Amino acid sequence: MYKNLLIIFTITMALLILSCSKKPNYTVKEIDGVKYYFNKSEPSTVLNINPVELFEIDGVNASMPDSVKGFESITKILTDYNDNIYILDGNKAVIKKYNNKGEFDKLIGEKGKTVELFTAPREIALMYDTLVVYDENPKRYTRYLTNGTYLSSQILMSTNPPQYLTSDGKTNLAAFQFVKYIDRIDSVKYMNNDICLLSDRFKVTKVVKQIKYSPNAPDFFIPDMFTTYCQKDGNFYIANNESDKYSIEVKNSRANLKYVIEKEYEKLPYNSYEIGQVNQFIKRVSGSSVDTTKVFYKKAVNMVYVDKYDRVWALPSVQRTTENEATHYVDIFKDGIFLDRIILDVVGRDESFLLSGNRIYVTNSVTKKITVYEY
Repeated sequence: MYKNLLIIFTITMALLILSCSKKPNYTVKEIDGVKYYFNKSEPSTVLNINPVELFEIDGVNASMPDSVKGFESITKILTDYNDNIYILDGNKAVIKKYNNKGEFDKLIGEKGKTVELFTAPREIALMYDTLVVYDENPKRYTRYLTNGTYLSSQILMSTNPPQYLTSDGKTNLAAFQFVKYIDRIDSVKYMNNDICLLSDRFKVTKVVKQIKYSPNAPDFFIPDMFTTYCQKDGNFYIANNESDKYSIEVKNSRANLKYVIEKEYEKLPYNSYEIGQVNQFIKRVSGSSVDTTKVFYKKAVNMVYVDKYDRVWALPSVQRTTENEATHYVDIFKDGIFLDRIILDVVGRDESFLLSGNRIYVTNSVTKKITVYEY
């Protein structure tokens, strides 16, 4: 009996020692006062995220005029602090507001030619209780209260049109600002696609992240001009796509670097189908098609979100095959440390997702419906 107990005790202690001696899957270095979290590919824990479907939004309601029933284009989805939902349909030129139970509340704005109406709205952001909408034609910002009350309109005069307008829900309004110019010193042509903070008059007040390339450089690849970012609680989470590294920069609204998340990553070439998709995108932005005989590499991070637990969600590039071409992988980090890679299986073919507030919003590009999940 004593001998058996001794064996059990020895095995238990050995397991404890092994578990305690397990090396962490990351290291931290401080460079110029900034912490860099270097993560290995192995997860530090096992995450099980099981979204629960709450309701579906199809854009149809008996109280709506026939001209705006359904969705023609789900251009952008926003939520406020009460999980009310604002859906911009750019083609129908209207915002549809739903409460946090998915019940239709009201239409905000409509198609028309007067200053309080829309013609081709493409961008929307929420600043406290105010919706800021950018209309491409004319180049105009329009403000509405979230209760539907029209506030003001302003024609854009001297600033470039915003691309991917965002906010932290409070005071930080930001967008990409695309500029072409010739440098006065070296006379080289450059293109900038900087992430910029905008004032309440929609002027650039701060460059949060400079993205600068020369289109005449031999290795220029136009997707390098584009990255992704999100805002939360005054911080910017930016995929650093200027290299082939897996890197996410976290900056405050003064553009000061707070910390950097990095992760092991092996460069992945685009396959022929993906290069075709890239060329379709380049055609939409009036660029020149890439040389399909050359090898181009994917950027490591394709989208960044921050969830309700302040965990960073990053959509990584992976090797695609017919088996996983519609699979949505997500790398999840907490305080700079890689937790686990999950498969978000509620998102399928022809679908994309948005992480906003306390929920996940899955949009189907074919059915033009939005399914809302708790997680």
